[in-house]
Amino acid sequence: NPLGSPITNLDEIPFPDRSILDVGSYSGLFCMLTSRGCPHSCNFCSRPVTGKLFKGRSPKNVVDEMEFLLNTYPEHAIKDRRLFSIVDEHFGVDKTRAIGICDEIIKRNLNIRLILPNGIHVASADLEMFKKMKAAGCEVIYFGIESGNDEILRIMRKGSNREMIKKA
Repeated sequence: NPLGSPITNLDEIPFPDRSILDVGSYSGLFCMLTSRGCPHSCNFCSRPVTGKLFKGRSPKNVVDEMEFLLNTYPEHAIKDRRLFSIVDEHFGVDKTRAIGICDEIIKRNLNIRLILPNGIHVASADLEMFKKMKAAGCEVIYFGIESGNDEILRIMRKGSNREMIKKA
């Protein structure tokens, strides 16, 4: 089939149909994708599939899905201590959106725990955003450092250097 046009408004996409899964057989957490694309050009990444243009779901839509999961799978939520994993390529691309998601979680008093296993690019490290993420329940943020050698980082087109890594 020919390629279709990319979906630009991700809020139009329905939440994944998890009813086809035996959610109880999974141990771990609720896994969510809240955006597509990344503006960085690391030569080892999946970005060629998802694109350079960052497209994020709205904070309301993201937290609506969280609330839906908590209400639809309460036993799973209890078993996994209300843990959510946001698996975006780069959650912090849009600082305003990231803070908006945190504000929405706090406003709804969801009392959840968050981890970001794919992390935040060190170029987006921001203390205000980190404080808001902590207040919203974020416990773990990974940084894709890949190397402590500036020449290797340049070859990888990582868009970072050792100084940025230390700051983050």
